[in-house]
Amino acid sequence: MTEALAPLVPADVDLRGLGGFMLRTDRLLSSELVALGSPEECWAAVLLWCRAWQQTPAASLPNDERVLASFSGAGKRWPKVKAMAMRGFVLCSDNRWYHRVLAAEALEAWERRLRFRERSNKANKARHSAALQGDLRGSLQGVHQGDLQGVLQDHEVKGSEVKGSEGTLKPKSTTLSGKPDVAPEARPNGHGNGAYNAEAERVLEYLNRATGHAYRFRHPNGGRLTPNGQVIVARLHEGYTGEQLREVVLLKSEQWRSDAKMAQYLRPQTLFGAQKFAQYVGELGVPA
Repeated sequence: MTEALAPLVPADVDLRGLGGFMLRTDRLLSSELVALGSPEECWAAVLLWCRAWQQTPAASLPNDERVLASFSGAGKRWPKVKAMAMRGFVLCSDNRWYHRVLAAEALEAWERRLRFRERSNKANKARHSAALQGDLRGSLQGVHQGDLQGVLQDHEVKGSEVKGSEGTLKPKSTTLSGKPDVAPEARPNGHGNGAYNAEAERVLEYLNRATGHAYRFRHPNGGRLTPNGQVIVARLHEGYTGEQLREVVLLKSEQWRSDAKMAQYLRPQTLFGAQKFAQYVGELGVPA
């Protein structure tokens, strides 16, 4: 008796939320399914592939004739189309059918999703750590101000120094007044900000590659930033990283590109707009 195959995909591989799989048209058109199958059999096979992609584990189907008849769209005609529609599927030891080609696609997609989650988690942790450090600096500044308040009440402040009966204590720091010691970087304007422009342009190029669009970073004449360039620079100026912006592009591309209604929103003004961007960043690293 032949020993059953081990499952071709681990049990925890869940690709729900991804738009779909790559359909190799050259491989499909040269397959026996297309050469020998009827249109009804071919359509049933395609529906089963799509259903299998959304199962857990991905690329698998339950070993249940009623479910398969429903998933294939064949209904009562399932016995007639089954043999051809199930080409490429093998029954494994967990009593589920796995499609060999689709299983390989699923494993690659799962590896990409895990890498994406890992990068997203690192970016979120870095941002959270930076926020905590900022809060700590603010708290320490408040403590220093409280400690020095009594000193400032007992001594006369002249010029840029705090003086008392024992002479100069220390230079006066503008930090005590809540003003930074170093002037902040200029806010982005029509020409952008040199500290952010290069990274912002890389983000827009990444979006264009991911979506097939050709959004411009600058106007052809004058060198001023387009609205698409300006919105990216604005997010970088707020403290978000270029990596986070690219992760949002990847996340939303996976979620929207197979949806005709949502695919039109894979554009800079929607992805990086001030109202929604924080929400999109919050989704990074969260399983779909």
